Amino acid sequence: MGRIKTSLTVAATALWDVGSISNAHTVDSAQQPASAAEFMIGAQRFRATYPAGFCLGTPQQLKNMQALDQADPLSDTIALAVPCPDGDSKEQNVYAVFKTPRQLVDSSVPLTQVIEGFSSGTVSDGDLAAYAKENGKQVSEITREKTDMDLAIKPMGKDARCGYMGGAVTIIKETATYHATVGICATGSSNKVILVSVYGPAGGAEEVEKRLKTAANFADGLKPISD
Repeated sequence: MGRIKTSLTVAATALWDVGSISNAHTVDSAQQPASAAEFMIGAQRFRATYPAGFCLGTPQQLKNMQALDQADPLSDTIALAVPCPDGDSKEQNVYAVFKTPRQLVDSSVPLTQVIEGFSSGTVSDGDLAAYAKENGKQVSEITREKTDMDLAIKPMGKDARCGYMGGAVTIIKETATYHATVGICATGSSNKVILVSVYGPAGGAEEVEKRLKTAANFADGLKPISD
């Protein structure tokens, strides 16, 4: 389960540009709001029905996020949720990224094993610093803009649907510095591992709890699609 825990930790690298995604409610009017995504993990198709106020990201937004997969060698981006153009104003600065560990795409991993493997681990400050340094370097190479990262993330318990991790993320670029909170739910369906990372405004424990709750709500909407 070490690979799962590592993948979940670096899932925070999805926060490559808080500015462009958190302003996603200003999307092109041609976007057709949809509240569910479909994606494949191995040979299994899934549907993710989003909580109220969230819609599919535009194709360009998803393409941008997937391009940054190069900065995360362990996970694939499979879906993106952004605030609906006419959605609840409370959600306008919150978005979610769905990922799956590449090395487990064709593996069968029970949900209980995912949750236990994630929630029972610990992440040292040294590990977080190493991840932040390496991922910042990779994002810099891809975006051609110097990017540094600071991660203050830790395991935050479990329940029947998720193993949780949450905390703060800071992205330092040449043009601006972005601060955010993140809540990560490690979950699964049909023995496939799915990581839901929800990002939102900076703040203390209360903001992190909001992110974790939203991540769990996204997990509730995950269902396998039968042929």
